[in-house]
Amino acid sequence: MIGVDIVSLERLKLSYLSVASRILSLRELEELALRTSEKEKIEYVGGRFASKEAYIKASGNKSASYKDIEILNDESGRPHIYYQEEEIGEVSIAHDGYAVSFVEI
Repeated sequence: MIGVDIVSLERLKLSYLSVASRILSLRELEELALRTSEKEKIEYVGGRFASKEAYIKASGNKSASYKDIEILNDESGRPHIYYQEEEIGEVSIAHDGYAVSFVEI
């Protein structure tokens, strides 16, 4: 199954910290803290939000908690998607005024 989602980074600019606290897991919050600029942080939160929404669309699991869905990078920087700590599919994230995510599970 395939899921796609898009998030406006401009709309996220004022509320990204609030959104981050609601949707990111502890490990994702740790990764967010490593980002040095506000732009990088907004892109990170937007990318994770879009990826989690894309996963929900692909899986049909509308009751999934955002915090149970994790997007974690491997050593080379490639993002992988996990649900309840089990790797479940591939994810691609792009940023250019919007965060766009494509998930295949």
